[in-house]
Amino acid sequence: MDAESIRVTRSVAVPLREIELWVSRPSGPGGQHAQTSETRVVAVVNVLRPRGVRPGSDPA
Repeated sequence: MDAESIRVTRSVAVPLREIELWVSRPSGPGGQHAQTSETRVVAVVNVLRPRGVRPGSDPA
């Protein structure tokens, strides 16, 4: 594993370029400052077809 990836298991690491981050404002009740900043973060990884890995190629 290098600094450009996140380890998922001992044998699986996801390259940072494969992770999409979405930020938004949280929903629901909250205090005075709850809806003023984008504090919810969702990380999305396409595990069926990562960008950068061609079918039939060895990703390692």
